[in-house]
Amino acid sequence: MSIKDSIRTQGQANISCSDSLYHAAVCDEMSRLALLPNTIFLGQQVASETFYGTLKDIPMEKRWEMPVAEDLQMGLSIGLALEGYLPISIYQRMDFLPRAMDQLVNHLNLLPEMSRGLYKPKIIIRTTIGSKSPMDAGPQHSQDLTAMLSVLKFPVMTVTTPEEVHIAYSMATLTGGPVLIIELQDLYRGSKNVHTSLKKLIEEIKKCDLVCANCHRIRTNK
Repeated sequence: MSIKDSIRTQGQANISCSDSLYHAAVCDEMSRLALLPNTIFLGQQVASETFYGTLKDIPMEKRWEMPVAEDLQMGLSIGLALEGYLPISIYQRMDFLPRAMDQLVNHLNLLPEMSRGLYKPKIIIRTTIGSKSPMDAGPQHSQDLTAMLSVLKFPVMTVTTPEEVHIAYSMATLTGGPVLIIELQDLYRGSKNVHTSLKKLIEEIKKCDLVCANCHRIRTNK
């Protein structure tokens, strides 16, 4: 196996939903989202693998494998949302998210303003901060780029406990617009004790525009 392939598949085959309460919470939320009829999970290692074990119980027909084309993936996610689907757009590591910044910042972020509130695509963007163990994947695969996302007008939530995972994904399901959720790969194995500020999480939740499923369908699908 090449170094590149080793980094790409780091720990994926060996992580199960019983490895930590945090990881189990993520698995539970993915399974809950899969029960919704309009959800689609798309990204790299989404169908070819199980994305660190978190998608192993998701039906294959809901999992769309994407090429290494992050901007294309975000554009496709926006289009799916406008057609009434709920995309869970997965970016394996936060380091890859800058490749999608045009669609993220200039389109998804501004579409409600440019359309005078007519369009507000509902997308759950899921990404991770890469793990430092059992193998350090290097500086291009383990950065925390949260500060770069401060320009976004919609919620950006970093989840560091099982409770925060459930809160964030529940709010992402209920809100009427996009939400970006950042997970920590180090917590998939329960190897690191990290706590975020509950105040910060609440501040991001306040950005959510809560609507019922029918309102979302009317707003995004003509």
